[in-house]
Amino acid sequence: MWAIVRLLLPGVWLLLEPCIDTLYAFLFSINVIGCLFMSVLIYYYTNLLMTNTTTHENNTRKGQKYDQGRNQNLKVLDSLDWLVELKN
Repeated sequence: MWAIVRLLLPGVWLLLEPCIDTLYAFLFSINVIGCLFMSVLIYYYTNLLMTNTTTHENNTRKGQKYDQGRNQNLKVLDSLDWLVELKN
């Protein structure tokens, strides 16, 4: 029972039995949660890049006005010459 609590809720276990191992388990769980969150964001925004859709268009389901197919969308994304000109 306590092993499951220690594995699933290291923050609570850190309060019940503070030690360096529990602190490491807590920090590791925070890193895993952050990694999962970032993976979801990468998937979501990669999908938007592939369909050439803005977040607003995706959320309101207004359609994909600028979708030109996956290959053309990647060519447009790759040729961001205007961004280089803005920096100069």
